[in-house]
Formats: sequence, C-alpha cells, structure tokens
Amino acid sequence: MRTLVAIITLCLLAACSHSPSRDEAGEQALAYYQALLDGRYADFVAGLDTGDSIDTDYRTQLEANARLFMERQQQEHAGIRSVRLLSTRGDSLTAQSFLVFCFGDSANEQVVVPMVKRGNRWLMR
Repeated sequence: MRTLVAIITLCLLAACSHSPSRDEAGEQALAYYQALLDGRYADFVAGLDTGDSIDTDYRTQLEANARLFMERQQQEHAGIRSVRLLSTRGDSLTAQSFLVFCFGDSANEQVVVPMVKRGNRWLMR
C-alpha cells in the first residue's frame, strides 16, 4: 500500500512540474536573445527588467553595450551563430532559462537567464 501511495505521489509531482507560464519564460528569453543576434538591440534592451522610468541616455548606453557584446563575440568566437532553449525552471513569477549559445568557432556555451514576470510579460533580470 505504501508503495502505491509513493508511486501516485511521484506521478502527481511530475504532472505538476510542467508550467505553461515557465515555458513562456523560456520562449521569451530565447526571443530576446534572437533579437540580439538579429541586431535588434532596442528589442533586446526592452526585454530587461529596468522599469519604465529609465532615461533615454541610459537606454542608449544599454543598446551600445549589447552591440559591443556582439562585436566582441565576433572577434573571440567568430560570432554567435544560433541560440537554442535547453530548459526552464521556476514557478509562475520567476524562472531561470537555460540557453545554449552556438558560436561560429564550433564552441557552445550554456547561459542562465534569470526571468521575472511583470504583469503579463516575462523580462530578463
């Protein structure tokens, strides 16, 4: 009887571990980094959890930093060729999305992107 209860409990826990909200966080993290790869730095910066009150100068600096990051990756690894979503862990308000950067020099790197839900939108912390 105890074995049956343990099996049922494990099955219920496994069924509850899937979270559509968490899946959305991973897909959104991937979309932000795809914008970065496409050179849409303003879209990438818009995905940061900076609040609505940052000034134009600071936003411009963040966009310039994103561009410089991509230039550095080009120099060091022949660029980032693609980004893929490995997994996402978390709950309905916070998550950690695990992305894999595939570089032009055939190296790969796993990156953790902390995400937070603000209203109906997932943003990078």
